[in-house]
Amino acid sequence: MNQLKILAFASLLLALSEARAANPTVFSPRNGISAKVLIDGTVVRYEVRTGKTVNGDEIDIHTENLLNVELADYNFDGYQDFAIHHIDDGKGTYTLFYIYVYSPKANTFINLRPKCGDEFVNVRINRKTRTLTNMHWVHNAVTSCTKKY
Repeated sequence: MNQLKILAFASLLLALSEARAANPTVFSPRNGISAKVLIDGTVVRYEVRTGKTVNGDEIDIHTENLLNVELADYNFDGYQDFAIHHIDDGKGTYTLFYIYVYSPKANTFINLRPKCGDEFVNVRINRKTRTLTNMHWVHNAVTSCTKKY
């Protein structure tokens, strides 16, 4: 009976994974530009289309957890950006973010790096002050960092 439950649960996870891969997030970072983000397991593919020109990349996120896409203007330049996020693989206490901002000059997305810490953790956007706040660790103590990007 337990094996049947495990098999049913595994089938459900596979179905959810396939459904997720079949439903890309489509948006427009700016007028006349189309962007698509597709999650396939732990691989994220994105592309930016301008007429016949297509730019894109593939990102491999090392996690055992479900990946999510979130759209926002993370650097407050008026262009729509995206982030991939997931809960941490430990106790599931933190949410890790991989932020990609639209570059009109390159007509693609550029990986935004945090100004403090090694990665974006539990990111909060403050549109009023045009800042991002994220957690990071200093000498094993958790602290927050608020910066303009």
